[in-house]
Amino acid sequence: RLKVILAEVGRMVAVTGIDRSDGSTPLAAQLAVALAATDESPVLVIDGNVQEPRLHDIFGAPQQPGILDLMEERSDLAAATRSLDMNNLFLLPAGHASVSLAPLLSRPTASRVFAEIRRIYRYVILDAGVILVLMKVVYRIQMKTKLFYAESIA
Repeated sequence: RLKVILAEVGRMVAVTGIDRSDGSTPLAAQLAVALAATDESPVLVIDGNVQEPRLHDIFGAPQQPGILDLMEERSDLAAATRSLDMNNLFLLPAGHASVSLAPLLSRPTASRVFAEIRRIYRYVILDAGVILVLMKVVYRIQMKTKLFYAESIA
């Protein structure tokens, strides 16, 4: 059903929660794996939970470079993206930045990065972390891309 919903409203899903223990990061990982298993199209899972990045641990990949490094133009998408066990599943970890993600999304670089992501990957799952902490991040991404928004419920 997720594939049908994504086809109708867009190709990006933001997964968030209301506190740190609600499981939004594992949910984002599971959604990405499930989507990659049901469709041969490329799926990218992004660790936008920059307060507590964990997707790199879940998938056994290095944390850097990542999305933060892309936004500060210290890396490119090809170098920051990790190919995972499934041929069509990829991870863009959090990486490291000198500032938080929210101000980086205001830069023109953010539009270019997300345009490139949308050009390469059919589906994108974004672990947006805790909603109360990262509402500005989700809002800015939503303004720059067509975003389907999903909230995990404990």
